[in-house]
Amino acid sequence: MNDLLRKAAHALADVANDPVKAASEASTWIKAARADALGDDDWDTVYFLECIVHCIKQEYDAAHRIVTTVPHSGSATADWRQLTTFVYMYRSPLDGHERALQECDEAIRWMTLDAKGENADRLLANLHGRKGFHHLNLNQYHDAEASCRLAFDLCRDYVGPLRLMAIISLHRGEPKQAINYLSESIVRRTGEPNFWDHANRGKALLDIGDIHGSIRDLRAANYLNPGNPIVLSNLGIAIDLWGDTSQAWRLYGEALQVDFDCAPAHHNRGVLFCRLKNYAEAENCFTRAIRSEPTAPLLQFNRGVCRYEQHKYGEALNDLNKAEANGYRSWDLFYLKGMCTGQLKEYTTALRLLEYAARYPFVPAGVESNIWNNMGVIAHKMDELRTAHQCFAKAVMIDPLNNLASTNFDRMEINMSGQGMEPTDESSIDISLLQFSPFVANLSSSDLLSAASIVSNFASIGVAIALA
Repeated sequence: MNDLLRKAAHALADVANDPVKAASEASTWIKAARADALGDDDWDTVYFLECIVHCIKQEYDAAHRIVTTVPHSGSATADWRQLTTFVYMYRSPLDGHERALQECDEAIRWMTLDAKGENADRLLANLHGRKGFHHLNLNQYHDAEASCRLAFDLCRDYVGPLRLMAIISLHRGEPKQAINYLSESIVRRTGEPNFWDHANRGKALLDIGDIHGSIRDLRAANYLNPGNPIVLSNLGIAIDLWGDTSQAWRLYGEALQVDFDCAPAHHNRGVLFCRLKNYAEAENCFTRAIRSEPTAPLLQFNRGVCRYEQHKYGEALNDLNKAEANGYRSWDLFYLKGMCTGQLKEYTTALRLLEYAARYPFVPAGVESNIWNNMGVIAHKMDELRTAHQCFAKAVMIDPLNNLASTNFDRMEINMSGQGMEPTDESSIDISLLQFSPFVANLSSSDLLSAASIVSNFASIGVAIALA
């Protein structure tokens, strides 16, 4: 080996003690070596050492360019395969998660050939964890889960897959399972508390109604990473449910000071304005939220409710249709769509939608009775007196204490007998607006590398080169 390259390798051998100094000294010797007349083997060593320096400096894209584009004579050696494995494992996938999955599979094959012992199992666990991360980003939850299981089998104290399994559970709407994974991650963690774990366990606890636990975790997350707008917004929801609405207003305001485009904070302020029946200001808040999250169905639905309350039936119907197109499903969606179309005098469509809402699973009996009553009122407007009579009868049968439906039933009997023309009245049905509480989704690939130390790994490679 060229003497200057040997000095560079010796410098890298000390990377565990002082990474910055080691990388700087190695770079100096490599630059000097480049001015010499080098053979193919020495150029191979130049590229190899430059790649290590880039990795120590966390310049993984530059390292990736070396291992994938620079021709070198050592492409089949175990050292090059090990170095390329580290590059694949640490680099963010700028050219797509599909390509990153291919690189992980290639590295796993190399590890199977070259590496032995406990450290090999840890590195393989990290590679499978990375595969899980890429599958997750491709919405391939089943494959992501399978990769996590393999990582667990290889290294039981590796917490990265626990976070992946937690985020899969959050995507699937399984907060209790997410809580189990995040709690285990928190217990197993040996270093400082992790922001991501507490932020998302706080969100999951909020979803299951554990308000006290949610506040505890969200406050811990805010302490670890002050000013995260999603955490502040979710904490505002929890504090509001705890009974301190004024504090919730303040937290939403703090979130917007950090990020004025924070859709959850705008939306949740809109919900509070709706409670105050300030529907015009609530609509403004929902509109701002939709600008940031144009496909979020809950935001479209809640603005539809707000517009319905302002008698903007056409605009409300447009919002409700968008919410449905984006996946929102509930009895109150179809109820409001029916009421809007009724107000627009599309009576046949209104009756169909309202009946669908009344027969929707898990509709409370009192609500179902009121929907049938309103169907009766619409049928009355159509001069379908017999249909109206049947609807009122159905409402009373479902809830005998529905006095308005009972009164309408009696009036309809008078109308049908020809003794008079009595009016019928609609029931008012309260629609509860849900708060918008997303989880903190920016799980990075670096959050999965808790079981491998880049400094110690590259120190071992540096020592091997220096002593070669």
